[in-house]
Amino acid sequence: MVQRKYEDYIPISNSNNLIFDKRIFLCDCNFIYFYDIITGRMNKIINYSKEFNLKNVFPLKFEARPKSLNVKDTDGSFLLHYENENYMKSVIFVVIDLSTNVIKKSQKFDDSI
Repeated sequence: MVQRKYEDYIPISNSNNLIFDKRIFLCDCNFIYFYDIITGRMNKIINYSKEFNLKNVFPLKFEARPKSLNVKDTDGSFLLHYENENYMKSVIFVVIDLSTNVIKKSQKFDDSI
């Protein structure tokens, strides 16, 4: 699970214009989750271990970009760098529509550094 400090969500340097992100994206060994701070609900977005037929995955780095320059405002892009039981490192890239949880694009890159 990826944990971040509160300074990542509240920009302390610009205290006149505080912006609080109401969505947090995180992952574990099977799922990518969406946590809504306002409602306190945790929703499963995608079971990437089932989607890509993976076993014994150890996430190394997870990046979520809910609003990217390359995709629409309702789309989110996720990049997951993981290691399998044989110590092989790979990357998964997923673009998903956050309003319907439909995967628009997904790609797996094997044996990445």
